[in-house]
Amino acid sequence: MYTIDVYIVVACTIFCVSGILIHNFKMYWFISGYNTMPEEEKKKYNIKKYTKVMRNVFFIASLLILSGAFIFQRLGISEYCTPIYFMTITIGMVIFLIVYGQSKKIKSPKE
Repeated sequence: MYTIDVYIVVACTIFCVSGILIHNFKMYWFISGYNTMPEEEKKKYNIKKYTKVMRNVFFIASLLILSGAFIFQRLGISEYCTPIYFMTITIGMVIFLIVYGQSKKIKSPKE
């Protein structure tokens, strides 16, 4: 039986819960910079599209981290690879959200 490190499971749970809170419960203050924008600037963003993308990215990242941790543990190299894999996925997720947040799909008028 293989066990996955507790910190990996906790981080993945935090990612999933954050995605649900942001999208379904409209906790937009989790989005860095959005809550400090003036109202006229907020109207330029389609926040529903952006939060849907954020939720999906959080879910995909948590699945990738869990599957990677499981695979590395089965191969016996989890001590070295799992933390690096976790950091890579997390940094990639942040970069994707920053780039996507600047795209025209999010800044287009609401439908």
